Amino acid sequence: MKKALVSLALLPTILMASCQNKKEQPTSSTYSETTHSLSSVKESSVSNSSTEAKIVDEMLWDADKDKKLNDFMNTWGQTMNQTYKQYSPNINVDLYGLQLPDSVLNNNKWQVVIGNTPIVLNWSESGEEESGYSLVAVYSDAEAQDYLSKHVYFFTINSGVPKVLITSQNQGNPNNYLYFKETENKELRDGFSNIVNSSVTFDDVKSNFTKDEQLSYFISNYGQLPYKGYLTTENDGNGTRITYYVDESIPNDKQAISEAIEQLKAISLSVQQKVGEGITVSLKEPLETEYTLTLVDGQPTQANHIFGRIIQGIE
Repeated sequence: MKKALVSLALLPTILMASCQNKKEQPTSSTYSETTHSLSSVKESSVSNSSTEAKIVDEMLWDADKDKKLNDFMNTWGQTMNQTYKQYSPNINVDLYGLQLPDSVLNNNKWQVVIGNTPIVLNWSESGEEESGYSLVAVYSDAEAQDYLSKHVYFFTINSGVPKVLITSQNQGNPNNYLYFKETENKELRDGFSNIVNSSVTFDDVKSNFTKDEQLSYFISNYGQLPYKGYLTTENDGNGTRITYYVDESIPNDKQAISEAIEQLKAISLSVQQKVGEGITVSLKEPLETEYTLTLVDGQPTQANHIFGRIIQGIE
């Protein structure tokens, strides 16, 4: 059945001390107080040392955690039938001619982008840069994979939140943007998060992240999708939308279409709650040139002919 695009005009429309030192003579009383004071300082020094040791123990990143990540990547790579190698500044991986990480560090030629938002990225030995993303490790399977099957992972920490970013970009662009997104591999995300062992959660510092970054986090952490396929962010010139690409077409019967509408509505309402209002969410079926269904804040704003009839209650 041909699926013609129709405007849903009848549908609900939603958006959208200056301190002066006094020298006193060391009388016996003063001497006693001074001795007591020195003792207190000594005890305080011991206490501070313990606190400092605790802070060191709780550093977001260090050599021990780096080794743990290396061990994890060796094991995880085997489960994925992939071989990963570690890289760092001056020890780069060649990703289709791009030398990483050097090409995106120190105001170099290329810019890391999440969604359509350029991010601040700095190499860090501690994971605690003053702003932006602290890049603590780089891993890639580029040396072992087929030409168009290479991956580069940036292991980063931002505001105490560990994030694993991935790129497979194989083409340049006028802006010299290198596009990353958060990995959707839960085992990899959890492995890195457990190694970092930060007490900070994303929700604690969500306001530090842009909408594109929040959308990337939303997609990578959404959970089980109702249909086989994937979520991704796209920019059509009118802002960033979430598109749900399904691997198989939705059956052309009322029950299946009604269920698909409710499933997309659930995604739309979830992104409204977790990221914000006015975010477009669309369903795209294979071999179709237009979106099957589009919602904003849980309300339909566009649909093809069949979905439109079901939404309007036309049998």
